[in-house]
Amino acid sequence: MLALTAGAARAADHEPALVIYGMESKPICFTENGKPAGFAVELAQQVTYRLNRHDDIKVVPWARASAMALAAPNVMALTMVRTPERELTMRFVGPIFNSYIAIFASKSQAPQLRAQGRGAWLALRGAARRGSAFIAIAQRHGYRITDETNGSESAARMLVQGRFDLWFEGEEIAMEAARAAGLRDGEVELLQRLETQEVNFAFSRATPVATVQAWEAALRDMKRDGTFQKLHRKWLPGYPLPGEAKAGVPAKAGH
Repeated sequence: MLALTAGAARAADHEPALVIYGMESKPICFTENGKPAGFAVELAQQVTYRLNRHDDIKVVPWARASAMALAAPNVMALTMVRTPERELTMRFVGPIFNSYIAIFASKSQAPQLRAQGRGAWLALRGAARRGSAFIAIAQRHGYRITDETNGSESAARMLVQGRFDLWFEGEEIAMEAARAAGLRDGEVELLQRLETQEVNFAFSRATPVATVQAWEAALRDMKRDGTFQKLHRKWLPGYPLPGEAKAGVPAKAGH
């Protein structure tokens, strides 16, 4: 471990316990045999090990995780897209992976929608996870959000049931969410990828700067020694590494 990480670890070790919130979003974060698992979970566990900390990870609905990260001190949201609005109230460390925000439709509607073309999609009913950046991203591209769901699994189910026409979600988790919802492969189809956004660890603004810096240093070391890349390949095979990790250069943080 590099000296910077060791120093930051000593500082973080004297800070209050950090409560880490994640949401059901396999393969990023999910519950398996009653315990949290997934890429971001293993990444966070490796950081806490390097910092000699024992911070708990709780898997909760996304709206709760984001609300707690905004309001309470010593709270971290396991994964969050970094936006200018969130910069005002949170501190970020990352990136940890790329989210490929895309539009999905049910198998029954997809052929007709493709034939109509994107212009017709703008008037349709759209949905995204409550509290997620996907809502603003869809609206920025001109789409209507008429439904905000509690989670990705319920969104996949409601899409197939015809509750709305378009579902905006990260490509890397959408199909796993559909399977978890009990749907057969192919019942949800990708229509179009909208854009790519970097996802980060996100700390409440009231979290001590020393804690954030310690996580930054540990993540930077993991990208340099290859631990980060190994975990990324394990959980997100076929997806490109986020920018800094490709070259093993330092991660960036928002203080």
